Amino acid sequence: MTAANTNSSQERKTHYLKDYKAPAFTIKKVNLTFKLHKTETTVSSKLEFEKIDSAEADLELNGESLELLEIKMDNKALSPDKYSTTAGKLIIHNAPSKFILDTVVRINPAANKTLNGLYLSNGNYTTQCEPHGFRCITYYLDRPDILSYFTVRIIADKKEYPVLLSNGNLIESGDLSADLHWVEWHDPTLKPCYLFALVAGDFDCVSRPFKTMHGREVDLRIYVEKGKLDQADFALLSLEKSMQWDEAVYGREYDLDIYMIVAVSDFNFGAMENKGLNIFNDQYVLANPKLATDNDYTNIQGVIGHEYFHNWSGNRVTCRDWFQLSLKEGLTVFRDQSFTSDMTSAINKRIGDIYLMKNYQFAEDAGPMSHPIRPESYVSMNNFYTTTVYNKGAEVIRMLQVILGEDLFAKGVAEYFRINDGSAVTTDDFISAMESASGFNLSQFRRWYSQAGTPHIKVDTNYNKSSKQFKVLLEQHIPGAESPKILHIPLKFALLDELGNDIALPNTEGDIVGDVIHLTMKKQEFTFSDITEKPILSLLRNFSAPVKIDFPREPKEYAFIMSHDADLVCRWEAAAELIQKVIIDWYDSQERGQAYEVPDYIKSSFRDCLLDNNIPKEFVSHLFTMPSIKYLLLQYKHYDVVKLDEIIGSLQSWFAETYRDIWFNIYNNNSNKLSYKFENDQVATRSLKNLALIYLGYLGTDDSFELIESQYRNSDNMTDKIAALLALTKGNFESKDELFNQFYLSYKDYPLVIDKWFRLQAGDKAPGALTRIKALMQHQAFAAENPNRVRALLGVFAATNVKNFHAADAAAYAFYASEIMRIDKFNPQLATRLVEPLSVWRLYDKGRQEKICKELHLILENSESISNDLFEVVDKSLKS
Repeated sequence: MTAANTNSSQERKTHYLKDYKAPAFTIKKVNLTFKLHKTETTVSSKLEFEKIDSAEADLELNGESLELLEIKMDNKALSPDKYSTTAGKLIIHNAPSKFILDTVVRINPAANKTLNGLYLSNGNYTTQCEPHGFRCITYYLDRPDILSYFTVRIIADKKEYPVLLSNGNLIESGDLSADLHWVEWHDPTLKPCYLFALVAGDFDCVSRPFKTMHGREVDLRIYVEKGKLDQADFALLSLEKSMQWDEAVYGREYDLDIYMIVAVSDFNFGAMENKGLNIFNDQYVLANPKLATDNDYTNIQGVIGHEYFHNWSGNRVTCRDWFQLSLKEGLTVFRDQSFTSDMTSAINKRIGDIYLMKNYQFAEDAGPMSHPIRPESYVSMNNFYTTTVYNKGAEVIRMLQVILGEDLFAKGVAEYFRINDGSAVTTDDFISAMESASGFNLSQFRRWYSQAGTPHIKVDTNYNKSSKQFKVLLEQHIPGAESPKILHIPLKFALLDELGNDIALPNTEGDIVGDVIHLTMKKQEFTFSDITEKPILSLLRNFSAPVKIDFPREPKEYAFIMSHDADLVCRWEAAAELIQKVIIDWYDSQERGQAYEVPDYIKSSFRDCLLDNNIPKEFVSHLFTMPSIKYLLLQYKHYDVVKLDEIIGSLQSWFAETYRDIWFNIYNNNSNKLSYKFENDQVATRSLKNLALIYLGYLGTDDSFELIESQYRNSDNMTDKIAALLALTKGNFESKDELFNQFYLSYKDYPLVIDKWFRLQAGDKAPGALTRIKALMQHQAFAAENPNRVRALLGVFAATNVKNFHAADAAAYAFYASEIMRIDKFNPQLATRLVEPLSVWRLYDKGRQEKICKELHLILENSESISNDLFEVVDKSLKS
């Protein structure tokens, strides 16, 4: 019988990096045969084992939800005294030094709603094996440091599943009968089992040959569900661009004869880099102008690049253990960020990445799941696919590039790939390669991998007019950290004159190289001589380190930087500081019962930017981006979250009213009749036009509605239609429901577009949102087990609809917690990602803390039945 998967507290084992041990056995070759059946798939496995040392040992294989049908060793049935099974294990007693193990197991893909292992999506078979999904397919040493050669045979119904795919190159295929056919795939490269993939189904395909830098021809294929082929061309183009870019920038060439991407409807992640056969959530593949937005196109290009770049940074060089996850993800995120910057707007990409860091990763650093980019322990590895591992990991790589310079950094990455190709390695191996290639001692820099928390840099400056010296005193600390490590922090900088120009710096004292201050001590002073006038310090240019600057400035100094700094990131940061100051001053005034008036310098500074034709169009929208509530609460804990949100809305309405005529002019001047193209100039123009339209939506007037309705009805692309619907949610427009209903009827056959429809309604802050959410869950288009649909409705409601989610009656908390427990029963990863708005309960005021904690304790009261994933996050949040 199938071994039951239980989640009792006795099984909640904590895994520690310090306990890592090299495997006693390795697997030289893997032969798998799949006989596909919706409810009774059999997996025959032939594994060639070899003991690494001579010590006698039991062999423990991982396996979950498997029914063991047969077991043989060296072609002989294994007697019951030679092996045993426990929950999650198959143990071979006193295993010999070399042997071949044959097993046959039965699994039920149709019943697998976790979306791990082998499961069905829209009637097609697909797999997800990272980090521990392969053990749900067959018994195996499911760890990333076991690298093997895989040969896979797939047998399936020929009519129902004409496409049968796995990793590597297609070796053979044929028919078994009138109804059944088979294929055999062989991967000539060593890989861990987490990179295994299988897909079987009925797909449409677009393909094109690609010639590599050394003249090898590779067959590129994008597989999509039937009827979606008209949305696959951009993904194929993005794949070609990714391959060309990786050859040109990193000298990395693809190594197999075929590269395949398959888009499926049900997927927990964005995509998976399985060797030669990437499996994608279809929202990161499907696009045409009538169905996808500019943001969709940008994300598709970035994610396709990300998974392709993994071919080297993750596949050919992989992780020794899961604590090293940032080894592959941090480096690959950095690579995909650079690729997207080169393909689209560099400043748009950079600010988007920084916003994610400041508003989400900083919160993670300060929350219950705070961890270094190389975690020290975990209960469920699924919980460490985080912004810390991915995005902070990428910023750490970026710091290396700043410290070493682009040439030595590139030399170091090349060295890393050269010496570790075909190996499972650690973050220490990566830093060692960078040291070897560059000659730099990076021992202090290594601390970034083991230090949790966001460093804060306290800044003091002093200018002495008589000596013409400008001094900068920097001090680093990490709030809440016990005995934090002193880090090497590179801070790009400039000194600005009264016109906003960079001042030449002939004489400096301190660890300064070019335009980079190297902070390597807890306190450090830097002196600039021959400075004839008091300068303004422009610090952390291009966000050169993932730190928070504590540098109290006069608001007019922020306004100066916002208007004059050559570094657009610093201009954006200054605008964000001004907006934050207005929000907090407004809040504090209300608390004192006083009226608040936005200062004139705010009015003039933001107006000047709107009217400045020298500012890139795509940059303007970032200047008017509001900080997330979470970011504000990190600094102003226990402020009333709903009042903060209302003030943000009031500020946005103030911007709308104050610049009313400017918004109308911007909209009219940027409305053109060009047919849609995903090109930088068009994207920037649409960005600015739709920023104006959304702010006009706050007016709620007849003339603003006319523009919104006209854009909705006359636009030829989804970017403009979605912007019009979003603008509708900002004002009290009577026709809002009518247009939303029309949108649904027009696009009800396109699931990804309907996800947008759900998302917009989930974020609508009009009264009665919880009632609307519950009604939408009963809508015929709501799919309660589809991650995209659940995130679009429940996730967006909890994360962005502050006024209604945090309503005083706490009804939304109870509803949301019950939904999390419901989802956890079939998809723990999805449930655990949804719990985050509750897990940061300590940020809120006392009344809301008590109400959220009540729901979290109710979740833990079911600890015997909830998953390890959910238990770990909830338990840590209550103990933090």
